[in-house]
Amino acid sequence: MSFRDVRALTERMRFLGYPKLISVEAFRQPNFELVAELLVWLVKRYIPMV
Repeated sequence: MSFRDVRALTERMRFLGYPKLISVEAFRQPNFELVAELLVWLVKRYIPMV
C-alpha cells in the first residue's frame, strides 16, 4: 500500500469510530495482526452477533 492508501485507511477507520489510533508507521512493514484486528472489528460492527 502506498502512503496515500495508508493515510486514507487511517482516516476512514477514525471516521467509522475505531477506538484505537492507527499510526501510518504501523504499516511500514506488513502488519498482519493489525489488519486482522481491523477486519474483526469491522465485522463485529456490522454483524454484532459474531
